[in-house]
This record gives sequence, structure tokens and C-alpha cells, in this order.
Amino acid sequence: MRARLTLCGLVFVAAGACHRAGRGATTTTNGPAIPLVAEPAARDDEVVATVDGRAIRASDVAAQARARGVDAKTALRDLVDAEVLAGAAAARGLDRDRAVVAAAKQEMVRRWLAVEFEPKTGAAAIPERLIRRTYNKNINLFDHSEWVDVWHILAPTPAGASDAVKAQAKADAEEIARRAKGLDEEAFKALAKTPRKAGDPYKLERIMTARDGWTLKEFSYPAHDLLKKPGDTTPVVETSYGYHVIFLIKRIPPIHVPFEEAASTLREKLLPDFQRAELSRRVDELMRAHAVTVHPERIPVERAP
Repeated sequence: MRARLTLCGLVFVAAGACHRAGRGATTTTNGPAIPLVAEPAARDDEVVATVDGRAIRASDVAAQARARGVDAKTALRDLVDAEVLAGAAAARGLDRDRAVVAAAKQEMVRRWLAVEFEPKTGAAAIPERLIRRTYNKNINLFDHSEWVDVWHILAPTPAGASDAVKAQAKADAEEIARRAKGLDEEAFKALAKTPRKAGDPYKLERIMTARDGWTLKEFSYPAHDLLKKPGDTTPVVETSYGYHVIFLIKRIPPIHVPFEEAASTLREKLLPDFQRAELSRRVDELMRAHAVTVHPERIPVERAP
């Protein structure tokens, strides 16, 4: 019996059958009323049981049955058990307990979010100007030519380096290029840890670039023209940064997604941030509509042990 009541109580609270706003409330001095009688879900919501005159309705039974995955008779028995326990708790004044009031407040906030806030701040509520601005800001993700996704190991040369320093850096890079042939991705990356004979350590970096894009053409042209399949490596490539060996992870096909096609995806991605901003705005509005007085100086200062 105890195991059944424990499970019943947990699911009963989740189903929300007993603590919905309505008549028969007990008024507390430190929070909202905690009702033991729920409003009917509809005018034809039949009373199927009572406990001390408090009604259990057909909609409550249906909700409990769905929550537990049981038949209607079992769900009704659960609700009667829970109603008896709730009445016993109220008789002891536990409806005024701080934890009970706090739980009721939390549930009221969840219900307000579900009933008042979320229906008005769904994806469709995001302004089109925000969607379009996001699309334009990230146009490279929706409209681009073929990219290459590569690792490169750089033997850097400082500005104004002497011919001897450059020659050593090139020789180091040529050794990396020789050892890189036929390696997989992880083995190639490990080459960047190879000690150099002179100069700064090798640098390892991952880059995605178009042939004509945001990297130096001295780098992007050989990356596109010489690397055909994953695992291919280039000979030494020289740029103003030094000497590179490039490893192909994959080629990324061109993509052309117009705004109209991208809008729905963007709405879903923007929704969490949009709702957070809207909730902050709504709370600020509600703060102005309520008498709020805050005394942070009255919070006890915690002392170090």
C-alpha cells in the first residue's frame, strides 16, 4: 500500500489534479491561496468522486490515467488516495507550510508561462527583420562556393627574417611534408609537436576557406587545386606567415539557400534567445505594474567559517 501511495503521489502532483486555481482556497499570509478544490475543465466535466465534499472530476481521472499509463479505475483510486492525503495535510496546517507555498508559486509561474507567455512568443512571433538580419549576417552559411576544410602545420618566419632563417623554416616544413604523406588526420596533427631545429614551434590550425575567400590566395589556391580527397597533403606552401603543409579533411560542396527557405530554420534557432529577451521585457513591464520594494542591505552577510 505504501509503495502504491508513493507512486500515486508523485504522478498525482505531476498531473496537477488537486492544486489548480479555483474555489475553496485556504488563504495564507505569505503567498497565494492553496486550493483543495479545482475548477472543472468544462461545464460537462462530471464529478466522479468526492472526498469531504471536494470533487474529483472526469478530466482529472483522464489526466492521471495518461500520466501513469493506467486504466480509469486505477487512476481514480490514485486520485482518491491522494485527495485523502492532501486533506490530512491541510488539516495539520501544512497548506500554509513555506515549502508548499513555494511549490505553488513555482507551479503558478509554470502555468503562466504555458498559458500567457509561450503562446504569444512562439517562433512565428519573431520579427522578420530579425530573421533577415541574422540571415545576412551569416550569409556564408547559406550562400557560398565550394569550401575546403583543412588542417595546416606552419613553420613560422618572423617579419624581416634573414635568408638563413627562411631556409631553415622551409627545410623544416619540407620534412613535415615528407612525413605527412599517407597519414590519417590524428597522425598528421601529431606532427605539429615535432621539435624544430631552430625558430618558433610549429603551429597547428584548422581552416575552412573558399578558393577566393578570406584567406591568402597563396594558401587557398593550392588548398583547392592540389587537395582532391580526404587525407591528401600539399607540398610546402609559402605565404607571408611562413611555410605551410596542408591536410584535407573534406571538401564542402557549394550551397545556395534563399532567405525564404532558410527562414524557418533560423526562427527555430533564434527562438530560445528571443524568448529570453521577451521574458525579461515582460518581467520589467510587470515590475512597473506591481508595488515592488527591495532591501538588499537587509540580507545577512555570510561570514567565512
